[in-house]
Amino acid sequence: MGREAREMRHLARVTGWSCVALLWACSGGSGPKGVLSRFLDTSLQGRYREAYVFLSSSDRSVRAEEEFESLSGGDPLVRVLSEKTKYTIDEVNAQAGKATAKVAFKEPNAEDIRKALFEGASGPPTDWNVESARALLAEKYKDGDLPMASRTQEYTLIQEPAGWRVFFNWEAAKRVSELLAQAGSFEASGNLPVAHKKYGEILEVDPAHALALAKRAELDARIREAEEMSAYLPNVALVGETEVSNTAKGYPALFGEVKNGGGRSLDLVEISVIFLDAGGAHIGELRRYSVVAPPGAGGATDAPLPAGASRPFGVPLPDAPAGWSRKFEIQVTNASFTK
Repeated sequence: MGREAREMRHLARVTGWSCVALLWACSGGSGPKGVLSRFLDTSLQGRYREAYVFLSSSDRSVRAEEEFESLSGGDPLVRVLSEKTKYTIDEVNAQAGKATAKVAFKEPNAEDIRKALFEGASGPPTDWNVESARALLAEKYKDGDLPMASRTQEYTLIQEPAGWRVFFNWEAAKRVSELLAQAGSFEASGNLPVAHKKYGEILEVDPAHALALAKRAELDARIREAEEMSAYLPNVALVGETEVSNTAKGYPALFGEVKNGGGRSLDLVEISVIFLDAGGAHIGELRRYSVVAPPGAGGATDAPLPAGASRPFGVPLPDAPAGWSRKFEIQVTNASFTK
């Protein structure tokens, strides 16, 4: 073979591979649709390490490869059923380095299949794994006719230096999870303004977060009511002397009277008692809504405390601290308006 023939053959090989690469790129192989397709294929086939490559760099920074593999393939039944899932990428819109894609899935109905497989049992056997799941599924559905379900899911992809990548925004999800825990902690401790702020920070990350929207609206109302009560509380005061006496059961109790000197009816009034030892040191505290009971609670105080009215009260102290000298400090510390 002459030199000219060899060069022509080499050119044909190079040109051929170039055309294949060009066709692959043009058909979406390296575009958002092609990348999403490869991510879904490898994920559904249980090749999680390959699928991991197609995740965005920010998602990979939050979830290591081993964690992704563990979370994706942790349930043997789901892993087996994923192999039987079909999908169609129906719509892809790409603009300025970001793309969205709608994917229609037709997949085995995992919930119905799980019920059928473990009917009458407490759950999977102790040796449950992919192989045993596949065997049990084949035995239960010998004809291969699995109950199927359809769903649609939207995916986001972003363009990075290495190409298009699937973007789940796990970084934001992690931040939201942290903020939810912080907000719940502040709310439980009664620090409503800071809890409200944390829910607002969640909405900065995810403006449509349903729980944060609901909680912030709820806290708006509670903070307004707390501010109103703070301004109103000086109108609620103890009148006369509050005394310590023993009850018929032998434990001490405080007896006194409270007056609602403002213009609004009250459902609850909180009394705070500070126990003192013989030297006047604080050795314990009790906060109790004891003057006015909530509607339906039963008993003599089961009624709102009207504006301008007074009412006697008793605070039983069966668990008064050791060393208590029967001296105390007492004050109204909170209340709630009649709804």
